[in-house]
Amino acid sequence: MLLKQALKGGASMKRKWALLGVLMVAIAVLALGYGAIAKQGCNCATSSFERSGDISVEAHIKNLKTGELIQLPVHQQLVYAIEGATGRQVAIKYIAEVPSAALGISQNSDTDNSVSYRLTITQYYEDFHYTTGYVDQWYVAVDKYVGEWESLDPQVTGTDGYLEAGVSGRVLGGGWLYRTPYSPHFLPGDWATRTLYPSWAGTYIEVNAYGSYQCGLIHVTLLREPTGRTWEFDLSICKGNTPW
Repeated sequence: MLLKQALKGGASMKRKWALLGVLMVAIAVLALGYGAIAKQGCNCATSSFERSGDISVEAHIKNLKTGELIQLPVHQQLVYAIEGATGRQVAIKYIAEVPSAALGISQNSDTDNSVSYRLTITQYYEDFHYTTGYVDQWYVAVDKYVGEWESLDPQVTGTDGYLEAGVSGRVLGGGWLYRTPYSPHFLPGDWATRTLYPSWAGTYIEVNAYGSYQCGLIHVTLLREPTGRTWEFDLSICKGNTPW
């Protein structure tokens, strides 16, 4: 009797271990699947340009009195990416912030004591690529750039701002295009937004690491009160080789 109970208990324990093993395998499979989905989600916005290296993003502030230049990190946010039969429609937002310590810390910041000013530029474009032999050729048609100027410190004001766009490259179908227009200078103050439609909007230009690009730049001159000190704050995004 005791032997039967022992055998029965052993069988029950084996079933439990077998069930636990199946459960662990299922969890591992789900984890791998989630990791693959997360990786795909992270790369869906700009994976093509990031893999090819044909993208350049830069932000910095410059002290107009001393000439000191400080590089700033840039954050990216995917607005949308719509896949089409021949390419995709994309909008990506690029955000850079000036730490308060770089301008002189204010004690009564409106929202975040660690940030004094924020610049945002969103690039709206279409792109596609095809392979010729062993070379991938990428073409980008920019629709517009949208800029935002935002002060997060009541003692820091934007006194001069503008948007700029640049293009240089081979036009799809033949020819070469080179232009650099900018929107009018204006007083952004504590908050402002502007939209720039380049004169070549909708034109497909080849972009690469050898001198062809589609670029946008947002600029602001910052005034820090009560010191009266001033800085230039620039944020640029380029598909292809950067001219700035």
